[in-house]
Amino acid sequence: MKNKEILNTIMVLQSEVEHWKSLLQPHDTGHINTAISFATERIQELKDELYGGRKEAQAKLPKQMEFNI
Repeated sequence: MKNKEILNTIMVLQSEVEHWKSLLQPHDTGHINTAISFATERIQELKDELYGGRKEAQAKLPKQMEFNI
């Protein structure tokens, strides 16, 4: 994947995670928690691919592209 495609995928996944979090209920939403966890891991994999696993470089992702996960 090209860097632009990786960044776009990260943005989409982060947006989806935020939406899924809004759907969480006290019970019967374990499948949503699973999806959030899986997507969060994928976001980290993409960041590692983009930055080569360098933790200091991951902070360089533009602020508007960062969501609280």
